[in-house]
Amino acid sequence: KPDPAAWYARPNLGATLATAVRRAGHQAERTESLLHVLTRLSDDQLHRRLPAPVTRLLQDGITPDWAVLLNDLVQRPYHRDKVGLRWRDAFYLATPEPRRT
Repeated sequence: KPDPAAWYARPNLGATLATAVRRAGHQAERTESLLHVLTRLSDDQLHRRLPAPVTRLLQDGITPDWAVLLNDLVQRPYHRDKVGLRWRDAFYLATPEPRRT
């Protein structure tokens, strides 16, 4: 029987964007803004806007977990807030906070 905790431990879009900040030099604030926009768009708008950031990820050598992304996109019309919260949580948990001096 599949373990749901193991599934949700796989990187979703938020974790993938955090990886882009850490490894590919994507600007943290700009990536955070993008994530917030993506989580608030209608499904039609998300499907139009998502290819550009995914293309940039791929160009920078970062491949999303396609199965997780597809599952999230399928679940999103029914559980939009839940999917968006998972993406944002994963992003913030995987993005180091700037050091304050």
